Amino acid sequence: PILETEKKEMAAILKEAIEAGALGFSTNRFYGHRDGNNTLAAGTLADVDEVVYMAKAMAEAGGGMLEMHNDFRSYDDIPEQAMDPKLRSEHAKRENKWIHFVAREYGLPINWLGGVPPEVLNRWQMNDELIYNQMLVRPQSMILSFPSRFHPFTASKTLRTMKSNNTLTYENLVKSKTIIIEEVKNVMKQDTRVGKIIRESWNDDNFATYYPITETFDYEPATEESILNRARKAGTTCLEYAYDHMLTKNASGVIWNGNSNNVTEFYEDRIKDFSSPYIVPGISDAGAHLAIFQDGTTPTSMISFWARDRKKGHGFTLEYAVKKQARDTAYMYGLTDRGTLEKGKKADLNIIDFDHLHIHHPELVHDLPTGAPRWSQKVTGYDFTILSGEITFENGKHTGVLPGKLVKNPRHLKERIARRMPLPDVPDEFKGYRKNMRIDENGSVNDMDTMLQASLNAESGISNASRIANALEEEQRSKL
Repeated sequence: PILETEKKEMAAILKEAIEAGALGFSTNRFYGHRDGNNTLAAGTLADVDEVVYMAKAMAEAGGGMLEMHNDFRSYDDIPEQAMDPKLRSEHAKRENKWIHFVAREYGLPINWLGGVPPEVLNRWQMNDELIYNQMLVRPQSMILSFPSRFHPFTASKTLRTMKSNNTLTYENLVKSKTIIIEEVKNVMKQDTRVGKIIRESWNDDNFATYYPITETFDYEPATEESILNRARKAGTTCLEYAYDHMLTKNASGVIWNGNSNNVTEFYEDRIKDFSSPYIVPGISDAGAHLAIFQDGTTPTSMISFWARDRKKGHGFTLEYAVKKQARDTAYMYGLTDRGTLEKGKKADLNIIDFDHLHIHHPELVHDLPTGAPRWSQKVTGYDFTILSGEITFENGKHTGVLPGKLVKNPRHLKERIARRMPLPDVPDEFKGYRKNMRIDENGSVNDMDTMLQASLNAESGISNASRIANALEEEQRSKL
């Protein structure tokens, strides 16, 4: 554990950064965020006082956003089934206590991935606590194709050999279809790590949440559009149906995992969330997990899906959809010089051909510096993108104009914080509580296999999908 003096030294560095213009501080308190060696992301198990020291430093520097991903349950790095219910409850209460302390006593805004009912957020805001949530615009969904990193047919040695030899062509995939599917079925029967992953990830029941992306694909697909139900109707197996769809478009056909066999239920919950002024669209992870999913189109989905295309329920007006992701997000971070079309505000705007705004099918490209793959999804319908009054993109093409500047903290909270001076010290109850944490009596820890099983059991979460993909690749690397 780090010393209190070291925590204060880190806080001093953050204070200097806020004074220089940083917008805030972001941290992780979610047990699922780990590196390739299964090590928790830095800060996940940090003592509460460490985070509160950082918050106080931000307040002393004029204020900034405290942002995090928090599961409110991981009091230690042990398997979830081994956690003590009493300690989990105490941890959740303590997390909530420090959050409200920071919001109330230091006057800082705080936001994290949703989960708080809108009526509760409203009550906190009425109590002068600037607490917000972010929420997904559409399901955070894994996408599959033959060239992609993760799909059931990677269990086939024949397919992996094609991929490594750069012979993964339409002709070879058609010729080897029967062999590849049989190899996958045989792996599913094996009592091995790979067999377990493939069996639990792509049994028939799981295909109820997978949908083929077609020319008229709706990101709120009906249950009968799933691979499971399409295969049953066609009188074939799920693996065969998935394989045939992936063969379309010259073997670049794509399958989308909606994480649910009732996607409409997800969207109905979002209607409630986005009706709150304190829940903003976010969590698209556009710069993470690039090889297994693509949600960088979230801003367009907020307009095209929610304000125009939704057929199975209510959506939002175009004005409201724009407000949620332009004005509300900017104001949450204190950037009140933008986000609305008003005299004196920054002239940052998109001119959109609303009727023809279109999200194209995802495609796997290899344009990263090392040639590594990533999913790309292009959008058309943006006639002009304007920054500070200058056209930077026209019909999706960059004009060469670069008027952007570093966005700095406006320190709009200075007066709010000044009313709270002198700021209270970090309470003793927040100090060193993890020293009393214990692991279960068998000394259980969250090893690779434990975390893998947790990911296999999880209903959703792109971090879980990434962990499964890592494990599968690791097992197969030596089997070519």
